[in-house]
Amino acid sequence: MVNLPGLFLFLQTKACAMKTSVISALLLLCLGGCILHDYGLNSGPPRSATAGRDGTAVRDENPEDGPSVPQKNDTSIYLCAVQFDESYEWQRDTAYGSEPYTILLFKNFEPVLAIRSESSACTSPDHDTHHIIDGHLYTECSDLERTCIGKDGAEVVSFEGREFLKGLLPQGEDIYSLSQRRDGHGFTFRKNGELLFSKAEGTPFGGMNDPSYGPTGALYLEGGKPCFCYWTGEGNKRRLYRVLDGVDEEITVTDPGAVTDMKSGGGKAAVTAIDIQGYSPVSCSLWLLYSGPATAGLISSGSTYLYGIYYAAVNRLIHVSYQETALYCNDRKWFAVTERDDGSIEFHDSDYVRISDSGCHFLSPACAAICGDKLIYALSPRAGGGFPKVRIGEAVEELEIHGFISRVAVEISPAS
Repeated sequence: MVNLPGLFLFLQTKACAMKTSVISALLLLCLGGCILHDYGLNSGPPRSATAGRDGTAVRDENPEDGPSVPQKNDTSIYLCAVQFDESYEWQRDTAYGSEPYTILLFKNFEPVLAIRSESSACTSPDHDTHHIIDGHLYTECSDLERTCIGKDGAEVVSFEGREFLKGLLPQGEDIYSLSQRRDGHGFTFRKNGELLFSKAEGTPFGGMNDPSYGPTGALYLEGGKPCFCYWTGEGNKRRLYRVLDGVDEEITVTDPGAVTDMKSGGGKAAVTAIDIQGYSPVSCSLWLLYSGPATAGLISSGSTYLYGIYYAAVNRLIHVSYQETALYCNDRKWFAVTERDDGSIEFHDSDYVRISDSGCHFLSPACAAICGDKLIYALSPRAGGGFPKVRIGEAVEELEIHGFISRVAVEISPAS
């Protein structure tokens, strides 16, 4: 996985100068309550276990199977970052596309991969083209004729057309992809670059940067088979569909024009909805929790717009902010990262914790990830002279690079 020549050059810089004590504290904070990735959509505990605060997964007891057996899990924090030469003012974007860069992958704050732009044809400095799945860095790049998908810097899939990824699902030796045309018309579902399903008109729900979908984006497993949802038409003529293993099925709901997200879980399709009079989802994601679905995002109430979370199981709407906010939910609590009018970034959660940082960018919702009752999130400097940093509550660690953090991921695997 490690690109040794690139990594060797990288290690000569200040980027690996980390404070061991702070890193240990950050990792300790994340030990409990994280989940095993099965590339499904549930945002609560794993289907087979609930995690103890020491990182042990305690399996549900089944009388037929005998007593429960604790299972130890390993927690890993992954970061993807883009580093430029120190002479380049990347915040001004004055030489976009022509300035060399290095894409870096960190595991538990230690560098494990470095991909230089001149050594790979399937990378881009765009933050929304970097994806961390099962400890590997997947990248996407397209020109006027082709789209290329890379794994750790090496091309693994390419196909004709200028498209961008909505979902990417590695399965053994196979790679399933869901991509949308950059002109906004239609999408294609492929296996190893070969066509499985396509629509000239239609839009998939979700995407690679929507945290409610997990690391594989809008393409995920349902009953062990690749699944995604999409819609066609507008307003009252809108039609909703679920595609399971390449076969589509129309889903009927009362008001399809009001649906802003749809997911399949447990063999059933669920949609965003707010069952409180006077409130409607405008741009919301659906979080499938063990306690029931939650609709989170931009909500309207008459002429007023707010960011909030509606928990269907208890018919409760939480007003979070009137300013642009990224929202994250699990069965324990909710988290929010808000870009305030004064330019500062404010973190707040359901425990009434508030932390504010100035002079920073929160580049996208993909720059944060839930781990148990903590949110790990990354901030990048607005102006030259600063370093990107990672926060978990009051604990903070800088990456001493000239550039930005493009993605944060938390992965849980059985202990080795």
